Amino acid sequence: MYICQLSQFKSVSSISMKNYWSILLSIFILIISGQLSIDLPEQFSTVPITAQTLAVLTIAYLFPSYKGCLAIFIYVLLGVLGAPVFSGWSGGLDSVTGKSGGFIIGFLVAAVSIYFLRKPTEDALLRIGTLHLTGTVIILFCGFSWLIPFIGVEYSFTKGVVPYLPGAVIKIIVGSLLCFYFKYRV
Repeated sequence: MYICQLSQFKSVSSISMKNYWSILLSIFILIISGQLSIDLPEQFSTVPITAQTLAVLTIAYLFPSYKGCLAIFIYVLLGVLGAPVFSGWSGGLDSVTGKSGGFIIGFLVAAVSIYFLRKPTEDALLRIGTLHLTGTVIILFCGFSWLIPFIGVEYSFTKGVVPYLPGAVIKIIVGSLLCFYFKYRV
């Protein structure tokens, strides 16, 4: 009986380590995706275009439970605590209270939304795309809302939403295809 319990302990331990490494890898991907950025001239946008949305939505979808949300929460927490994990190797409370803050908060809201909206039995490409679209709208809405006190409603839309729409469409398509591939091929 003791040997059986020991073998069960080892399998629980290895599952925990697998989850640990998956979360750690996700955080690393989020950090790298923040550095893949395009700084637009101030006249077009006040926040850089990054690959973070793609990473956030893909991680939130691919994790079968709360672990994707946990990885994104840890990533945001690291940034708030001062680790240089956000775009341009920035971090600290200023990153979240500044103009990019709404988008960063939107990452968490979108991840939690995908967690609750995702149905494990529905992995059709259209459903995955719909969830990525929903997450993108949430992130853009949070960013837009957060920018209003900084630059007003009109400029929040023209500088906080419009410049990101072409990239958002590309990220929705790429993210949906990646999720579909990883769900059925890997």
